[in-house]
Amino acid sequence: MTMTDAAPTTAGGFDPIELEICWQSLIATVNEQAKALQRSAFSPIVREAGDLANAVFDRRGRMVAQAVTGTPGHINSLAIAVSNILEEYPIDSLVEGDILITNDPYKTAGQLLDVTVLVPVWRNGRLIALFGSTIHHTDVGGYGIGAGGRDVFEEGLWIPIVKLMKAGERNDDVWKFILSNVR
Repeated sequence: MTMTDAAPTTAGGFDPIELEICWQSLIATVNEQAKALQRSAFSPIVREAGDLANAVFDRRGRMVAQAVTGTPGHINSLAIAVSNILEEYPIDSLVEGDILITNDPYKTAGQLLDVTVLVPVWRNGRLIALFGSTIHHTDVGGYGIGAGGRDVFEEGLWIPIVKLMKAGERNDDVWKFILSNVR
């Protein structure tokens, strides 16, 4: 389609109807992501209380759209987490199939029970977007269910920013640590 074939545009160059269709598609996509996560979660806090956040980010780590479900605290901490993850793993260092994970309380949500996963999206060999999720887990090592931990180390397993998947393959060492600490 050429510009002469396209619908009239605004002064900024965007067709408002096309822009609205794209926007609603992005919102629908992250809402589907959140619902799929809730349906498949083992954590009742995620499944029943919706203690999660889902969003899509551009290549610079800016949030483009967020799911309408979830908690404001997780949405904000997800945005901060993506920024910190991309500082440690810049876009140019990622390859197709990489998936990143962390629950670093100083770089994400402030507690070890909130786990963030970031999935890069590729098209024709180029990273075009990132999908992120932050969910509240209660069974990742530590004190157990409740707020009885007296310091961050009693909350559970501390997962630094690492690749959960490398080029589409499990990062076995990371999986061993996580699975050894999950009830």
